Amino acid sequence: MKKAPAFQFYPSDFLSDEHVALMTNQEVGCYIKLLCYCWKEGSIPKDTLKLSKLCGESDEKMGSMWPNIRPCFRLNGERYFHKRLDAERRKQKEWRKKSVKGGRHSARTRKDLRKGGSTEDSKGGSTLQSSSSSSITPIAPNDKTTKKEKLFDLFWKNYPRREGKGAARKAWAKIKDPVSVIEKIKQVLPTQMNSKQWTKDNGDFIPHPATYINQERWEDEINE
Repeated sequence: MKKAPAFQFYPSDFLSDEHVALMTNQEVGCYIKLLCYCWKEGSIPKDTLKLSKLCGESDEKMGSMWPNIRPCFRLNGERYFHKRLDAERRKQKEWRKKSVKGGRHSARTRKDLRKGGSTEDSKGGSTLQSSSSSSITPIAPNDKTTKKEKLFDLFWKNYPRREGKGAARKAWAKIKDPVSVIEKIKQVLPTQMNSKQWTKDNGDFIPHPATYINQERWEDEINE
């Protein structure tokens, strides 16, 4: 699998780290350079002579700086590792797995929608249906409250970012024509889930559900 080209950098965490605060500016520069090597290679060598070459410093200077930089790494055998970067790798790996799974699900959804039928999730529940259907999901007649709640549950089940359900539910309650909205969402959501905007940076740019609803993001122009 191709290595991830970048990792998340958190300025507040970095600047508030006691080890970083005790470093000189030159030591901070070397630390950042070693972080980049550690991300690229998975670890950095234990040998300070090799570290001095990686940082572009003399052996003597690196030997004097390393004691202040070393606490930021953990030693395992003959290599130093970085706890935060290791966690970031695991996070990105899990996100890629979810993205692949979501992409497959979206492909099945698009295929079923082209056929004009409904889709079934892994638990056998109904998901977004085609626009040719007269209804989205079985709803008790003349029960608008139940109808709107069922449509929200349908949206929530299919939306890729499930955070702030209470706020999302309140936003959904303000929608005057939820049937028309769910029809629109079912058309655009599979494409949005695979767009560059939503897949970049581990999905950090996927709108929160409440934001998606309040801002009517199903009306966005999609850049695939």
